[in-house]
Amino acid sequence: MDLPRQFHKSLENQWLTRFHTNTPDEDHFTGVVVLVQRSFLVLLADRELAWDGFEILPKRILTGYRDGEYEQRANAIHRFQGDIDRAVCPAWLSGCRTLGDVLLAMQAQDVWPGVEVAFEDDEGPDTAFYVGPILDVREDEFSIHCYDATGDWEAVYDLEYDDVIRLCFGDNYTTRFNAYMRAEGPARPAT
Repeated sequence: MDLPRQFHKSLENQWLTRFHTNTPDEDHFTGVVVLVQRSFLVLLADRELAWDGFEILPKRILTGYRDGEYEQRANAIHRFQGDIDRAVCPAWLSGCRTLGDVLLAMQAQDVWPGVEVAFEDDEGPDTAFYVGPILDVREDEFSIHCYDATGDWEAVYDLEYDDVIRLCFGDNYTTRFNAYMRAEGPARPAT
């Protein structure tokens, strides 16, 4: 079975699948596809047999999948627990067709995403992870005011869509850290 068919199998059957990537860390993402668009898909992420937010993955990074006995058992457990019915796309995200649309919707909803980008430096391919509010969305890039893992606000970064390998939101890490930064951090810069 090819990747596009697996995307639709997961979407139509609410079927948990593990997807492999060509990212520098050769990440994999496990979950149920809740939206398929031309250039990306949205996955309700599974971590330790529990839903943990959404991953928005450009199709260009996806290289394969696993849909074997482990996924069959995980699917059975999710159905047994009755949480498979929650494998739905957020309404505000369902009309998005491009990553730019997604970022505009996040900005309008005041969703602070996690954004992972891939880049090449003198030591080879690497990734960086940014979390914070989206400030501006343009044709080929967007601006994010992020904070670091110690809770200090950093600069505003301009990131190109072509470098994005993942957007995430609603997971425990970004939800909890964002709540803290909203309450304790300084005001965001004006847009």
